[in-house]
Parts: sequence; structure tokens; C-alpha cells
Amino acid sequence: MIGLDGLAMLALSNFIIVITGGLSFAWSTIHVFRVAKNSPSSVDSNETILVFGICLENGAPGGDYILRLDKAHKLLRQNESATIIILGGAKGPEDRSEAYEGRRYLINKGAPESRILIEDKSRNTLENLKEVRREHPLLIKKSLPIFVTNRYHLARCGALAEGLGIDNHLCSAEERLDFNLKTVALILKEGLYLHWYYVGKIFSTVTNNKTMLKRIT
Repeated sequence: MIGLDGLAMLALSNFIIVITGGLSFAWSTIHVFRVAKNSPSSVDSNETILVFGICLENGAPGGDYILRLDKAHKLLRQNESATIIILGGAKGPEDRSEAYEGRRYLINKGAPESRILIEDKSRNTLENLKEVRREHPLLIKKSLPIFVTNRYHLARCGALAEGLGIDNHLCSAEERLDFNLKTVALILKEGLYLHWYYVGKIFSTVTNNKTMLKRIT
């Protein structure tokens, strides 16, 4: 759940967009676009590969999720001693989690079961990263983890990780940014999410709101 603080920051974020004539939203959206366009699609494989989950389609990984999982599998083949951590919770108590289904997909592709961990207690990207930092501090600290996700999602993942003090390498699931209506819509949505996050981060820092800071750092 978002909580009252989150809703208040969403309202403040929207207010700032209005009073700046959309310029603040334009900045966050341009940042999302630049990261999406310029991030690499391949990196030297490190010891830890984080794959961000996404809503399942009919109980199984859909197109964007499959791109993420396939890229992680490729990186694992380059370094067979690496560990993949798949992030993503379940919609409801009776549903299988995004992370569980992602792990099953990779095992079916031949990835060693022992090299795949999951974090499925959380419901959003920020909670995922906080839980991984808590449960696997050595994996996070011993090498810069590779963040594998779709291009439109990279900027937000990087910003959240920076706030949590998690250094990383961003790695796109796609080889290049395909500019179409779907991509534009996703980048605009991510621009709103990123704007909301930064407004909350700045507000909680300026006001020294310890409750809010604890949630994002």
C-alpha cells in the first residue's frame, strides 16, 4: 500500500508539475528517455545479477519479462559462478509470484537451479531493493550488481538504488530503444513515477522527516 505519506507526496508532485507549467515533469521524462536510449545492452558479467520482475500475463512471464530473463540467462552463461536474484512479489495470496515464475522460466531454459535466488516478499521496486539489501548484503557489496530490466524502467531502478546506497551497473534487456507509441506511453509513465520519487526524497530530506527517509534510504 502507498500510505498517507505516499499519497501526500503524489499530490505534491502533481502540484509542482502544475506550478512549473510541466517543466519539472519534462525534466524527469527526458532523464528517463536519455537513460533508456544510452544504457548498454551488455556488460561484463559480475557475481550478482538482479532481474526486476513485472506483472505476469495469464500466470506466466510476458514479453517484457521474458526479455529481462533472457538477458540474465545470457549474462549467467558468460559467468557461470554468478548468482541471479529475481525480484517480484505476487498479486494475491493464492497467486505465484513474479520471481517464482521467472525462476521456473530460467530453469526450463537450462540455468542451474542453485544459481538462482528469488525475492518475492515485496510488491514494488523500492521494497524489492530494500529486501535484497537486507537479505543478501554480501552479494550486493562484493561486486557491483548488474540491474537487468527494460529500457524504460532503468532510470527509476537506478534512482531508487542510488537512494538506498546500492552501486550498480545498468543493463538493458533490449538491444536498442524501439521508439513507438507503447514506448512513449511507458516513458511518460516512468517520468511521473520518477518525479513523484524525487519530490518525496527532496521533501523528506529538507524537512528531516525520519519516517519518510527510512522508507527510501
